[in-house]
Amino acid sequence: MADNDRPRPREQPYTVRRPEVSVLGSQSVVPRDNVVRPPPNRFTHTLDADQPYWYDHHRPEGPPDGILPAGTALALLVEADRYCGVVTPSGLYIAVHRTHLQALPHPPQPPPPGPTPSEDDDA
Repeated sequence: MADNDRPRPREQPYTVRRPEVSVLGSQSVVPRDNVVRPPPNRFTHTLDADQPYWYDHHRPEGPPDGILPAGTALALLVEADRYCGVVTPSGLYIAVHRTHLQALPHPPQPPPPGPTPSEDDDA
């Protein structure tokens, strides 16, 4: 008997399981002032270790609002003594400890627009 001639087993209907609906608390909402749109596409620093972050840049104290993993690219916007205001690739504007920020090497900048000197100018 060929494989094509064998009866197929009866297919079982699929069941879709969904999580129970729940309403998240206010602590799960990112404050409007902490969202940058569009998010940055150039970054100045990375984190050399997992780093807690806070939404409140003026008083980053108490339990952190989250943790960023080591290696996260950041755009540095505000430098301060202990904390810095940074933006993540997803556009989250937060405060982090300055100690774990590592500056990225900057690529060479193109020359400013304008006339370029020519060899004839030297004569």
